[in-house]
Amino acid sequence: MIRANFGQEPFKYDIDYHVQQQLNATWSKILGTSLDSTLLRLFRKTGPASIASITNDTFEKTSISEEESKLVLNQLVMTYLIHHGYAKTARALETQQEANEKAITSVPSGPDIDDHDVEMRHSANKSDLIESDIECRTNIVNHVLGGKIDPAIEAVQKHYPKVLETEDHLIFFKLRCRKFVELILETSEIKKKMKALREKVDRRKDREETWIDDEMNMDIDDDASGPLPYRPSSNESSSIMTSTSYSAPDGEDVGEYQDLVVQYETALNEAINYGQTLSKNYQSDPRPELQQLFKKTFGIVAWEDPLEAGGSIADIVGHNSRVALAHEVNQAILSK
Repeated sequence: MIRANFGQEPFKYDIDYHVQQQLNATWSKILGTSLDSTLLRLFRKTGPASIASITNDTFEKTSISEEESKLVLNQLVMTYLIHHGYAKTARALETQQEANEKAITSVPSGPDIDDHDVEMRHSANKSDLIESDIECRTNIVNHVLGGKIDPAIEAVQKHYPKVLETEDHLIFFKLRCRKFVELILETSEIKKKMKALREKVDRRKDREETWIDDEMNMDIDDDASGPLPYRPSSNESSSIMTSTSYSAPDGEDVGEYQDLVVQYETALNEAINYGQTLSKNYQSDPRPELQQLFKKTFGIVAWEDPLEAGGSIADIVGHNSRVALAHEVNQAILSK
């Protein structure tokens, strides 16, 4: 017999202490590692001077000067700006760096001038490519944050097609699941509008019927001079009720309600068709992570308003899940 403990009971071995010790050791190694300033350039580098080689201590650590230290810090800041899509700020920082370099570097002369011009043009072209990449990634991230999954998928397919193949198309599957969620949320939102409009019409009719009842039961002063007010017959009262119930405002509401019904049926059919296609494509996939997300995604159809359901359902349909997916897509793009 084998007995397993996955955390439901306290561990006999103090695993938390062990994990903390490993974290401390790793962090101490990071703090004690001198970095080659070329590691943080805006290009990839492999071999003994690559970031991947740091933990193996495969290259000689050399101290860096104050100017090199500033360069490293600037590159760190630049990397952060590029990662998060702050194109204008990155461009401003790069312009400032170039100005500082010109101020401390002598102007080349003789045959070096041509090489210098080529280097400057190369730097400008590289900056344009970086800015274009930032803008493209930012648009993709904003599409995901706004729930516009189709434009996001199209942009990724056009500019970063390999990203959709990441982890055996797992990123693509997550985007498609999010699209299904957005379709369900759209039908739920239209249904809420229909319900609110029905309640609005019902309240108005209740007020109108109450007003007519008050008119019918109005007390008349026997001593009042002049002719008695006209009292409609029961048939005429019914006619008044009918004409009041179908007055112009109600007519407008009926038209609006019918439009919402059409929108709801269209959105619901689209969600059903897309869900069937998604199920057909992935229900036989054996990967546990995929199947878990698949079941959670389709579980939202059991709720009339998933946003109000709370708990794990809210974690799937809420804005935070959009943020997490947008961050994951951005990371996948940067890793390519």
